[in-house]
Amino acid sequence: MSVLLAGALGGLLGYGLVDTGCHGSCATPKATGTLVGAALAAFGCGVVAVLVLRAMAEWRRPG
Repeated sequence: MSVLLAGALGGLLGYGLVDTGCHGSCATPKATGTLVGAALAAFGCGVVAVLVLRAMAEWRRPG
């Protein structure tokens, strides 16, 4: 669920960044910014989630 939320927020950020700097017809750059932002945010959140789960698994492993 957190990866989906991060992807959605990253898409909003990407859209906003392109929207502020683009003038004229900007449909393609806005779509590209949205997709790239969503993909990067979801990937980053996924990496952090995997690292946290691995750390938790090592911490709970009997010594």
